[in-house]
Amino acid sequence: MELKPSGGFSSNRAHSLDMQTLLDCPHLKLLFEHSDPFIGHNRVLPLPAPQERSSLATDQVALKNYWIMSLINRSFGAGIAHVYTLRRTILELNFIDTYAPYSLLRSSLESFAQTVWLLSGSTREERRTRILQAWASDYKERQNYETAVGHVVVPPAKSGSDRRDEVIAHAKSLGLPADRVGNELYISKTIRQAVDFMGHSGDQAVAAWRMASAFAHGKLWPTLRSSEVTSATPIQDGAWIGVVIDDTNLDEVAMWCDRLLEHTIMLFNARAQR
Repeated sequence: MELKPSGGFSSNRAHSLDMQTLLDCPHLKLLFEHSDPFIGHNRVLPLPAPQERSSLATDQVALKNYWIMSLINRSFGAGIAHVYTLRRTILELNFIDTYAPYSLLRSSLESFAQTVWLLSGSTREERRTRILQAWASDYKERQNYETAVGHVVVPPAKSGSDRRDEVIAHAKSLGLPADRVGNELYISKTIRQAVDFMGHSGDQAVAAWRMASAFAHGKLWPTLRSSEVTSATPIQDGAWIGVVIDDTNLDEVAMWCDRLLEHTIMLFNARAQR
């Protein structure tokens, strides 16, 4: 059976043949530079342990084995790894397409935003609440997976749901709002709160994240919203429309990633050293 297209879009990046131009996008260039110190030999370097009497170490005391640094390093490390992967894809493979850069930077934006959100609570109670909420959310997602694959827990092992209940019980024992700890985390809200805390527009950051998410999932609207039509080729029952994607939109996502990365380092240094 022969498949015949009935019309649609074909897209190309504005600088698909000139990788250096893409690398010279100002915010993407800064993001690559600022992420460099956290890349070791084939691995992301973890952030250092907080000093013993620091604010971060004091936050940890009552949280027992719900480790703050485990959440921070995993989220921060994931953000760095995605940035590094994008850079190596461009430099070593000399390849760039319409979708992958947005997918990678979207993941970095989410990860860096969560790190800022975890570090930026204005009171110790707020920060501890956010840490426990992140743990409870993680266990909920684990339970969703265990349910989907039919995993049977054999005591003394515990399910994700059991572990989540323990987190909520621990929050109650500390006098923290257990209802908040048990609430689902929404990444759009996390991004908005983190960027608002930095003194920028959370709504604009969320808008950039939505565009990146749409590109990552192959949606049509961001191609129409951020492109210039360059050709139209008639075919049966329609036409193939050629468009050029404006790298300015990708650089905007990189800008939010870079701002969140820089703010993560500033917050971490302030809270881990005193």
